[in-house]
Parts: sequence; C-alpha cells; structure tokens
Amino acid sequence: MLNLLLVNLGGARVEAARSREALPLLERAVALKPAYAPAHNNLGAARLDLGDLDGAAKAYAEAVKLDSGFVAAHIGVASIAFRRGQTDKAEEEAMTVEALEPDNLQAKIVMANVHIARGNHKAACSMLAEA
Repeated sequence: MLNLLLVNLGGARVEAARSREALPLLERAVALKPAYAPAHNNLGAARLDLGDLDGAAKAYAEAVKLDSGFVAAHIGVASIAFRRGQTDKAEEEAMTVEALEPDNLQAKIVMANVHIARGNHKAACSMLAEA
C-alpha cells in the first residue's frame, strides 16, 4: 500500500512540474518494490524532466523489462532516443506503442518528429493530421 501511495504521489508531482520533490518518493518506491513497473516508469519521467537522460533511460528500460506492454515507458524510451538523435530507436519504440495502441497520440507525435528529423515534412504533416 505504501509503495502505491509513493508511486502516485511521485507521479502527481512529476505532472505538476515538481520532479525534484518527486524523485525521493519514487526512489523509495523502487526500493520498496523493485519489480513494480509503474514505479520505474514514474522515476524515469522525473529523471527525464530533470534532464538526467541516463537515469531516465535506465528507469524506463527497467519498466519495459518488467512489463513489455507498458506504453508510457515505451514513449519515455522513444523520447530519450529522439533527444539523443537516435531516430531509428525512437521510430521503433513508437511503432511498438502503435502496435499496442493504434490510436496513441504520443506515438503519432514521436513519429511526426522522426519524419521532421529526417526531412520528410510531408509525412510529418500527414502523421499530425492523422493525430
């Protein structure tokens, strides 16, 4: 019960742009229940928000390892890949999300960004229109 509370409080703080406050809550949640994917996902979101790409990548990878269908974690991995200029990896993760949730808006936005990065503006516009 405590773990769930920490994960939810941490996640709410991340969403409220208070990731520094969320970080200790989420680190504790991961320590209490290391096999709980949502704790790793929210920790990844907090670290990503704070600019810790390596820490965020590690947390998101663990969330995906624990739950391969965890859409938010795949979006996190895609976001990090895109920031690092790894458009192929970002595209792969977005396609994984689209396979799980064909109408996922975030996956479509990632794909549009991939198209823009590759200079294919027509495909990006098409993807955004679809979204």
